Amino acid sequence: DSFKLRWTAAPGNVLRYRLEYRPVVGGDRKEVTVGGLETETILNNLLPDTKYSVKIVAEYQTATGEPLIGQGTTKEVRGPARNLVTENVTPTTIDASWTPAPGNVYNYRVTWKSLYDDDSGEKW
Repeated sequence: DSFKLRWTAAPGNVLRYRLEYRPVVGGDRKEVTVGGLETETILNNLLPDTKYSVKIVAEYQTATGEPLIGQGTTKEVRGPARNLVTENVTPTTIDASWTPAPGNVYNYRVTWKSLYDDDSGEKW
């Protein structure tokens, strides 16, 4: 996952910006630098559904600026359930199983339709 950072340029002749980031709940600190004329970048290879603490520091020839501190959250991984398997099919029941969808799934909706008549249904 990734997210885009934008900031207002620091005053003066900035050589580069140092961006430090890490998951709020703990994890390794990572750092990237961008040129002094840049005011946005994309942080890549982040964990999904994770809040990050971000610090941006302007670096000058002989000093560093005050850090700009903020937070951002990556999106939750989403996708479909996979590998649907039906077994023990009778006129009134079907056993169904599948590989769960990624992310924090709240529920599944299962729908069916008979191949032989107009019978159909839905189960949450």
